Amino acid sequence: MGEDLIADRWSEIGRLYERITEAHRTAGGSVMAATADAEERVLSLIDREIASGDAGAYVIKAHLASCNNWYTGVIARISQFRQILLEGIEHGALAPDDDAGWEWLYAAAECNDPQEFMSDIDRYYDLLASAAEEGNEDALDIMNTIWPPEQLIEED
Repeated sequence: MGEDLIADRWSEIGRLYERITEAHRTAGGSVMAATADAEERVLSLIDREIASGDAGAYVIKAHLASCNNWYTGVIARISQFRQILLEGIEHGALAPDDDAGWEWLYAAAECNDPQEFMSDIDRYYDLLASAAEEGNEDALDIMNTIWPPEQLIEED
């Protein structure tokens, strides 16, 4: 029963998210009153996932709650993003095996400056490096965006 409830929640989140992003596609960067109720519903469902122990859902919440336009994914409230993300990290989000959390952090990094996601850059590097060492490609891609690998110069 519990797994069905979780699947139903994620299914509803997905349906609402699609509807919201489609509406936001034509809205530019502004807040839309027409999607406010659906956005609140998504965030409420995400909160239920967090309460049920899904630490990776904090990353989704951080990204969506801090954006005015879910289609663009541009973070409008970086301090809110950082606060929710840090709370999530303290509860186990962005562990090396947190695939959903890393996927959403990568999605946020695609349309925002990933260097801004955490104020404690050493802790951020450690999280990225640990996940990258465990084979998480999203973490490695974010890490390489912030700290590009050195260019190897072959000698003739």
